[in-house]
Amino acid sequence: MSVNPKTYGFDEEITGWVRSYHYPFGGAYNKKLPAKEGDYYTDKLTDAALDFIERNQDQPFFVHLEHFAVHDPIQGRPDLVEKYRKKLAAMPEQKGPDFILETNPDGPALTEEELKALAKNDELKAHQDARVWWVKQKQDNVEFAGMLEATDESLARIRAKLKKLGLEENTIIVFTGDNGGMSASNQYRGINGSREDHWIAVLPLPIFRCVGPKDGTTRVAFGSPWLFTGLAKPKPIPLRKPL
Repeated sequence: MSVNPKTYGFDEEITGWVRSYHYPFGGAYNKKLPAKEGDYYTDKLTDAALDFIERNQDQPFFVHLEHFAVHDPIQGRPDLVEKYRKKLAAMPEQKGPDFILETNPDGPALTEEELKALAKNDELKAHQDARVWWVKQKQDNVEFAGMLEATDESLARIRAKLKKLGLEENTIIVFTGDNGGMSASNQYRGINGSREDHWIAVLPLPIFRCVGPKDGTTRVAFGSPWLFTGLAKPKPIPLRKPL
């Protein structure tokens, strides 16, 4: 972030850019996010959010939690990666091609013959000029699966904390994501090039859970996997005039 979140009213912030999901996480996180060898970034960021909620349970608060996952680098938590590696090994082999060449919806329309010719002419410039790319067809990346489950666990931990503190029925949770799966929208340049390092995918999917406040104020826990965590203690917001 080029601007400190405190400029926008946050009381606390843990910001930076993830270089690794395995400790050390890199950049500012090495100083701002308490962690040790063997720790996983998503888990530690969740720890920080839970600590803030615990400390501010007696007053209205706002938590803006951005896990960064499932953004690259694609690095799952080891135990979860192993879980999905075993699951994948036990599954029947998926039929069909691993990748197919597709056009950009905003690019020029191409005939089947033109696409076949471009598939044979697997050169970067030719594909860039025609605005086509190889698209992964099978959802079989165990590292990605491990990252996703760690993010799911994070949300579950936050909901469990709110329930334990008696805040579950007086809290609004909004969960959104803008990175989709490793297939269908996963792009890379060239059938002989790297297939796993490019992750271009978009999946805007907000999930809301709203419960009517009991005291005329609102608490919000907001999770969005992208860039930073911001924490603030806003003033109570009246939702309606007293009767």
